[in-house]
Amino acid sequence: MRNSPLLLCFLILTTNLSAQSPELRFQPRTIPGLPALHSFAWAKWQNKLLVLGGRTDGLHQKQPFAAFHPRYRNDSIFVIDLLTEKVWSSSLTGLSADIKDQLQSTNMEFHQQHERLLCVGGYGFGDATRKFTTYPALLELQIPEIIEAIQNNQAWGKHITRISHNDLAVCGGHLGYLNNTYYLVGGHRFDGKYNPHGPDHGPGFTQQYTDQIRRFKRTKKGSIKWLKPITDTNLLHRRDMNVLPQYRANGTVGLTIFSGVFQRQAELPYKTLVDIDDDKIKEVPDFEQRFSHYHNAHLPIYDRNTSTTYNLFFGGIAEYYRNEKGEIIQNNILPFTRNISLITRSENMNKEELLPLELPELLGASAMFIPTQTELFDQKGILLWDKLPAGEHHVGFIMGGILSTGRIIFWPGDKDSSQANQKIWDIYLIKK
Repeated sequence: MRNSPLLLCFLILTTNLSAQSPELRFQPRTIPGLPALHSFAWAKWQNKLLVLGGRTDGLHQKQPFAAFHPRYRNDSIFVIDLLTEKVWSSSLTGLSADIKDQLQSTNMEFHQQHERLLCVGGYGFGDATRKFTTYPALLELQIPEIIEAIQNNQAWGKHITRISHNDLAVCGGHLGYLNNTYYLVGGHRFDGKYNPHGPDHGPGFTQQYTDQIRRFKRTKKGSIKWLKPITDTNLLHRRDMNVLPQYRANGTVGLTIFSGVFQRQAELPYKTLVDIDDDKIKEVPDFEQRFSHYHNAHLPIYDRNTSTTYNLFFGGIAEYYRNEKGEIIQNNILPFTRNISLITRSENMNKEELLPLELPELLGASAMFIPTQTELFDQKGILLWDKLPAGEHHVGFIMGGILSTGRIIFWPGDKDSSQANQKIWDIYLIKK
């Protein structure tokens, strides 16, 4: 259902990103039947959105018996028509046990390559094993066929293939794609019940950061060909970070790791960026990222006329935030924020700004930015600013994520302090 004229007038906010970059505004919209999820995977085919995995509750609880409880898994797969706003859903019941359990997991790494969606790893409780685990497998979904089957209430499990390998047991990382090669960036393997007091108190668990970028290709026969991984026990000891495609000075596209958690010596986020190009990584010198330390909704924009990239990060969790008095506050507990931050990158500059515009609620963590006018984006998902005509453009929307009632909610861990966000926020760019 579209918003009424009154709701369309709700709090229209704008801000200049820079003298040559767009104005930004956003507004809320509701779609009946839209699932409230966070930490999910998605793919877009024509005007249809495919959504799977993730969780229906808010921030995970601190008590081992309550953390990542199975009742809050997403046990369905959804198709959303972005034009008519009609929603279809199909239960995972009837799938093979190994595929069903992985599709119910949270924080899978995923990447859409044309008509295929690749989902790797993910953490959750397996009905087949009766254990909490990180799944050591890759699932490849045929997007058009699955969408059509769900719309027609037909079986769709036959359109999924599965490949198992221990190096695929990763959650909280990122799956990228460069030069016909998949990059499984960072993340960790977590097996057992979550326990904030560590593996030696109460229910035990094992946790191992990959400290790697695991690279592989898909063969014509559908198998995996592993390439030599990139290993760095310092720079790549990260999870739950943002990884965005970025144009380099020579015109090529690489990947960049923005922040992530946790440092080896302290439960604090990393504040450096790491550029990934082919089989090499490089820490960006003389730069400290203060905002958007966990994964959140984000949008990269590239201006080919000035060779400048604008990276927008919406809300989420950060060590620094602006309080009600306009002061920048630092908090080691890493609060939820309303921050909208901008990292501008060019050949000789890396600059971070906290925009005056803020989200109206504490949201954005584990949310996704979904593009709408795909003709304005390149194949890597970067919006090309010079392709944008003058005027206002609905370029996408923020979907899902965690909506919090307070900045600090993990302690004491009230289960009603946060929830999965069901509202979407339309993002408009204005080019003058």
